Amino acid sequence: MKPLRVRRIHTASPKKDKELKELLKSNNIVQISYLTSLLKSEGIVVHLLDTNMSVIEGSGMAIPRRLMVNDADFITAKNLLEELGE
Repeated sequence: MKPLRVRRIHTASPKKDKELKELLKSNNIVQISYLTSLLKSEGIVVHLLDTNMSVIEGSGMAIPRRLMVNDADFITAKNLLEELGE
């Protein structure tokens, strides 16, 4: 029997621009979708977290989704949201 190979996954990056910051937390799927499209159109990479947690949990809107952006894009993204009144 071959020994198992363990693969280490590094979640934190030593570079600041690779870290994610939470831009928004919401249960509003339409708002998340709209803001994701807006940010992507401005060239900002968007990461959605917790999108499947509601399915696993079994309650549709109990766990809000998180809209995350790279640390380097956070100020620009936050300014865009403030311009929209979000």
